[in-house]
Amino acid sequence: MVDGGSELNGRMRGHSKLRVPVAVFTALLSLVLATMTPLSRATAASTPLQPLMVLRVPLSDTLYVVGNTGCVTSSCLHLVRTNDALGSYTTLSLPPVNPVRGVPSGSLGQMVFANERDGYALDEINGVTTLFVTHDGARSWHRQVVGNDLTISDLAASTSTVYLVAMRCVKKGKPNTGCTDYELFRADLAATSWTSAPIPNGNAGPWGFMGRPAVFAKKLWLSQQTHSALLVVSKDEGRSFESHPAPKLASVVGCNLTATSATTLWAECPTGMMASFFYSSNSGTSWRSLLGPRDPQFAGTGGGAFDPASPDVAYIDFGQIPLTNNVFRFSATRPDSRPVGTLTCLEVLSLVFTSDNSGLAICSDYRRTHFERTTDGGAHWRRYVLR
Repeated sequence: MVDGGSELNGRMRGHSKLRVPVAVFTALLSLVLATMTPLSRATAASTPLQPLMVLRVPLSDTLYVVGNTGCVTSSCLHLVRTNDALGSYTTLSLPPVNPVRGVPSGSLGQMVFANERDGYALDEINGVTTLFVTHDGARSWHRQVVGNDLTISDLAASTSTVYLVAMRCVKKGKPNTGCTDYELFRADLAATSWTSAPIPNGNAGPWGFMGRPAVFAKKLWLSQQTHSALLVVSKDEGRSFESHPAPKLASVVGCNLTATSATTLWAECPTGMMASFFYSSNSGTSWRSLLGPRDPQFAGTGGGAFDPASPDVAYIDFGQIPLTNNVFRFSATRPDSRPVGTLTCLEVLSLVFTSDNSGLAICSDYRRTHFERTTDGGAHWRRYVLR
């Protein structure tokens, strides 16, 4: 703008018959600057951010959102920090991401945040996984080496510890890869010094049978599916384990677990084309099914999503089946579920509740994505666009 102002001033001085007082010139220049700034903002705002992932920072309403601006190159991916009100947001940086045909998020796999500053992300390309770490709230990322010849399948973080489920995999002929020697790696949030312990039954299946782990304080839970369902529990941050039968958690692979307190667990268990959901109030010793005989069945390909909101409440969006009242609320204190509202999405990419009543869904129509927000426990939803 200094060059532009100098050029404009020089042109005015070049016309001998045109004399402009300094005060008038200053006013004209201020008008030009005021006119150009909104145009720049309008240009940036003309392309809304299409959300792909939403990540909740534990014990807060802070959210990190990964999205793109409608194109397929990695340069179109962005990371922003906001809150559940989706008001203002801060644009941050992503770790190196490679474009992958047909995958909007490219090679970016999982991402978790232990707090607003410490985050961890997996880059997955051609069967190779790389861990990236940030300690400045995603303003910068650096690569972190954990071990040689390891494939990382899952990330988890508590307020003090980061965990990796890793294994060693070999090709078993196209397209299958067999994996054995499952281990749990752990480090403090700096993620510079890692220790590991073998996971019980970690050689029992060659195709990958672990579900997503759950952590709370110093406790960690892992669901396995070998010849029978097993729950692996650590009470000392993964230094030692004990395993227990979990007969209700029958699944084709391990169940994805979520801990909302030191004793409260929620489980999402794939059963082929369908999925089952369970709740435990005693650290996984016993489980109660969330879906009753009169509830709709959850189709794994039906575009729905599941999210525990608190130790007492969880939500399921059943996707396109049924078409109305497809959002159900489950209470730990009630034996039955109840429909509360409708999300009119072709597919729900993500469902995140920051309290018992406030939640966000990433809705997709297979071409574009946008946020839907509820503040009344899923009864009503309002569309939001991040610009």
